[in-house]
Amino acid sequence: TVHRCHGYEVFPDGKRITTVYDSVILRGEAVPVSDLERKEEALLALCRKVLPGYESVNEVSMRMTLVMEMKIDSASGKRHRPGVDSTMLPCPSA
Repeated sequence: TVHRCHGYEVFPDGKRITTVYDSVILRGEAVPVSDLERKEEALLALCRKVLPGYESVNEVSMRMTLVMEMKIDSASGKRHRPGVDSTMLPCPSA
């Protein structure tokens, strides 16, 4: 399950609040990636998503990290968007 908060919706009456979000649930069988080249490729892709230009994954990180691969059998998702008259508040930083 992946959930991303975009903020909080405060309704026009000022008495109700809810989360503005996207979420997805994937179902399938996950197995460890044992091929070191594929494992490094996956870790680099993840690191570069967060820090573009990331150069390499060190050997210690490779040994300490379990990378899983999943064949997706089904996926579902949902989202909530604010109404036009609502006020938006940001999500707190992690």
